[in-house]
Amino acid sequence: MLQSLKCFLLNDFKVESKFVHEGTDLLEFTINNLNFLAEYRYKSDPTFFRIMLPQIQAIQSDMDNDILNKVMEVNSMYKVGKIIKIGNHLWISAEFFVDFNKNVNDLLFTRAISLLQDMFNEFINKE
Repeated sequence: MLQSLKCFLLNDFKVESKFVHEGTDLLEFTINNLNFLAEYRYKSDPTFFRIMLPQIQAIQSDMDNDILNKVMEVNSMYKVGKIIKIGNHLWISAEFFVDFNKNVNDLLFTRAISLLQDMFNEFINKE
């Protein structure tokens, strides 16, 4: 599945991608100056696919109310995408359950990338 994503990125977006560490389940790529990670762990859950924008903003251990309100507002606007706190950073993640034995077309990848870009822009532009 990650090989399909690599081909899609190269053919449709003209973007190179690489595995975070060779043989891992994480693929990294950059589109419009945004660094993405895609995760597919075939052995542990062959129907689960996640695409992420890691570390979009550094935060203190206790988020202030303004940031927390922005996170909650943006999260309420999107169905499958969520802004989450991992360590001392905010990440945006979209998660899908897909039967990859069926013919999954490139629409899934296009919509996932578009969703994360939209959420990022919405979060950054919130006052």
